[in-house]
Amino acid sequence: MKNKLKYLLQAFCLLTCLMLGLVYGKYNFSRKTTSNYSANNTDTSITIIQYIDSSTHLIQQVSPIVYKNQKVLKPTKIDTQSIISQYFTKRIAQSNYLDSNLSISVFDTLYQNSILGRSLNYKILRPGTQIT
Repeated sequence: MKNKLKYLLQAFCLLTCLMLGLVYGKYNFSRKTTSNYSANNTDTSITIIQYIDSSTHLIQQVSPIVYKNQKVLKPTKIDTQSIISQYFTKRIAQSNYLDSNLSISVFDTLYQNSILGRSLNYKILRPGTQIT
């Protein structure tokens, strides 16, 4: 029994070493050893261009909301009155989106497990200036 375990362990170590050698050899030999880059290359110039977009953009709803049903664990005690009370309660959910130029807040009114209404507020963080 001990000899079988010893041989299995030796075979596992040998296979592991072979696999590592193959992976390392393939990785090492597949790299390019020559390079066209010169360390003394001094003709590099960088031009930075900044563009400020001052046009009006329309944000549209791309696709409708898709509801997916999932299985959940059923509780052992069910408070029916609480469930009915929560079902008939309107809730407002807020989602905020922030960009370097724009801040958007989306307000959804949730009622009876669906979206009853949606509103959107936005603020331009960097207003454009006109040069006349």
